[in-house]
Amino acid sequence: MTENSLQGSDAKIVAESSIHEDQTLIGDVDRIQQVLLNLVSNAGKFLPKTHGIIKLESSLIEEGDQVHLQISVIDNGPGISEEFRPKLFQPFSKHEVHKKVNPNGNGLGLNICKLICRNLGGDIKFDPSQDGTKFTFWVAAKKPKEHDFDLLLTPGREVVLQQEMKITTHGKVNMAALLERNPNLR
Repeated sequence: MTENSLQGSDAKIVAESSIHEDQTLIGDVDRIQQVLLNLVSNAGKFLPKTHGIIKLESSLIEEGDQVHLQISVIDNGPGISEEFRPKLFQPFSKHEVHKKVNPNGNGLGLNICKLICRNLGGDIKFDPSQDGTKFTFWVAAKKPKEHDFDLLLTPGREVVLQQEMKITTHGKVNMAALLERNPNLR
């Protein structure tokens, strides 16, 4: 488990993974990171002023030859009103509360996340039964075969994802470090 704080608050980010530390996957890390950072940034905007928590969970879903990386972003914020939920993934949709918190936003973030996930052979959903909010997304990944390891060592769109979202390209960067780079979370 990895724990980090959001700069400027006592809020915590906690990351848990059920993915074995030696498991290697190939996927589009740039797009996965884009979705993850959008969801974490959204969660961070609505956390309580004290004791805010964002929990990240990652796991693999394996069905035959298909492998999906699944990531959930869970927070203990106020949640999303029932009347706004059907509009969550529609373009240009902004809840009144969000307009006050981020008046410059255009309401495209979740719509773009949905398009990215579907483009990567997955999807995204909102869990309304959760206290606070819980978004779960999954994307197709592949387990490398012996001949794929040459590909893994060259820079490009496909990179290796390992436990706790450690990303191997020319070194390792953990999920907390990726989140810290996002100025919206500071």
